[in-house]
Order: sequence, then C-alpha cells, then structure tokens
Amino acid sequence: MPAKKTITIQAMNKEELKKEGMVERRAHIISIGLEQREDGQESRRISGYAAVFDERAKIGSWYEEHIARGAFDECDFTKCVLNFNHDNNNLLARTSSGTLELKVDERGLYFSAELPNTSVANDVLELIRRGDIAGCSFAFVVRESSWEWLSDEDPAQLDQRTIMKISEVYDVSVVTHPAYEQTSVDARSAEADRDNHREAAKKEAEDAAALIESQRRERDFQFLTLNHHYA
Repeated sequence: MPAKKTITIQAMNKEELKKEGMVERRAHIISIGLEQREDGQESRRISGYAAVFDERAKIGSWYEEHIARGAFDECDFTKCVLNFNHDNNNLLARTSSGTLELKVDERGLYFSAELPNTSVANDVLELIRRGDIAGCSFAFVVRESSWEWLSDEDPAQLDQRTIMKISEVYDVSVVTHPAYEQTSVDARSAEADRDNHREAAKKEAEDAAALIESQRRERDFQFLTLNHHYA
C-alpha cells in the first residue's frame, strides 16, 4: 500500500492572508449557556464554545478536518465581534469594547458576552431561553494547515485536513443553523490546496528524474574518461 502523502500549506504574509478566498467559517451544535447573577436571577450574559479542539468534521464531500491544540497561539482577537448569524447589522458585543471575552482553554475557544438592551439582543436571549438557538460559529483565517491526501490512494476516503495555526478570528456568532457546510470559498480553497499538492508531487518526481539522469551522465563521463586514459 502506498505511503500517505502529506503537505503543509503556509502563508506567512499578513496581507496575503486577507485576500479573498482565505476567510473560512465553521459552525457546530453546542450548548449556549445563560449565566446566573449572584442573586440567582438570570443575567444577560451568554457563554459557550465557538470552536472545539480535535472535533473531526466533514466539510461537504471534499474532506474532513479538525483544529489542532495550539492553533490559537498568537492569534489576533482584537477586532473580533459577536454577531447573530454572522450579520454585522446584528451586533451583540465586541472585544475592543470589553463586552466580548474570549479565552482558549483545554477544550477550545470559549466566549462570554454581556448582551446589550437592543431589539436584536433581546430576541437572541429569548430564542436561547426557548432552546431555538443552540449553535455557535466563528469566522477565521488559517495561517498554516497540513493535509493527508487519502483520496489519491482510495477515492472512497476523504482527504484529511488539520488546522494547525489560525492567524485571526474576527467574528464569533450564535447561529440558527449550526452545521459544517461546504461554502464556495472553502471549495476554492480545497481545490487550490489539492492543485498545490499535485504540483509539488509533480516537481518532486521531475527533480528525482533529473537527479537520476545527472548521475547517469556523470557515470558515463567517468567511464569514458577512464577508457580514454587506458587507451
């Protein structure tokens, strides 16, 4: 059985990271809590996990992925907002004002926010109380990911992606439809990564062939030189 092929995709330039096609979103079903005040009454503070480590998820019919521990090290959260359904018109909180708190723990990316007395926030609180909203999502930019191209050997298996480093999280949302769904951006990203993989494999094969040819020519030259010496 052929060995599994792996390749690491890196983009270290910050401006490159912000180009169209590099932004990704992920969502999952997870309990969103309504915190209690000291007097036992329900507060307007909600909390939950926007991302969970090592949670394997199927992205459309393209691949499976998970977020590795340490992926949020050196991540920029300074411009992150909390929205409803990723809509900036449904703003609930933000890190720059101190109304949105983010922290990374052993489980993943945890958020906590005090919701304002706005019509959108009041609707969100009521929907959470009723259990109509139970999902979280986050929008992020990947700095580094690694791939295992399993489908090269077995088309029945999905390729595996590990998100190793995330450079920026700029949107955490409570969502009505929490599901890992393949978006057009993700499709372009996956296809581009696969093209990079194929190009790298092709170049590796060409370099190996060139080395073999160079070694053959060197042996022929040495053989001819030796024969000329003894002629």
